[in-house]
Amino acid sequence: MRKNRTNSPSAGKNRSGRGAWLYKIPAAVFIISVCFYAVFALGKSGFFTIREIKIKGNRQIEIPGLLGRNIFCVDLRRPAVSAIRRYPQYCRIRVYRVLPDRIYVDFSERKPLACVKSERPMLVDEFGFLFRVPEGAQPVGDLPVIEGLGSKLKLSSSGKRQSLAQLQLALSVIKGFQAYPALAALRLKRVEIDGAGAVAGIVFKKDIPGEREIQVKFGSERISEKVGLLATIFGHYSGDPGEINYIDLRFSEPVIKYREDRSGSKRT
Repeated sequence: MRKNRTNSPSAGKNRSGRGAWLYKIPAAVFIISVCFYAVFALGKSGFFTIREIKIKGNRQIEIPGLLGRNIFCVDLRRPAVSAIRRYPQYCRIRVYRVLPDRIYVDFSERKPLACVKSERPMLVDEFGFLFRVPEGAQPVGDLPVIEGLGSKLKLSSSGKRQSLAQLQLALSVIKGFQAYPALAALRLKRVEIDGAGAVAGIVFKKDIPGEREIQVKFGSERISEKVGLLATIFGHYSGDPGEINYIDLRFSEPVIKYREDRSGSKRT
């Protein structure tokens, strides 16, 4: 006797699911084809040819190899990396697309913390990055000058961070002065690095005619602590600062050396 076969509900669902996928495959192929065609058309369209490169602030930054190319067919990371190597005075350079046919270049400049006395004029920022003074740049103002490094610096590595201990020592002195408002009346003219550490040359901005320099000997350790001690000394000093020849902070107690003519004769 022949048995009647009946289709289960699950079997019907499986067949309907396979049928739905058969309809979706051509649709997916069509969508992918349209996307490829759109990319190809954008890449060949003259409407998106780069015709202008706009630099922030009209600075003289050259971004070669982009004019005349399709804006969608260029890798903007490569010219940005190349530019940051050629212009180390900038800590960041970004290149953007501005549709339909323009490139915009944005940047952030390094803020110089000091000048470095060397064969070629160099600037250094707070992180120890060296960079040359750009041609036609504005004067750097009253930046302190770091002396005594000589041939220790790798001047060829402009734009790279210098890990030289002597340079970091000089920068710690400069940053220490900036951290204490009590030293605002002083101007740090120079920081000389010698065998005994750091020697700072400071002047009072208004009080001493002719900007007579006072030497401050810091040594090479606990710079921040010693700068704080210097701030305390000048905060409580009631005499004429012009009488001071140098201050030595390398010992457990500060040593203040006065000029020989403290009584009123001509100072040396």
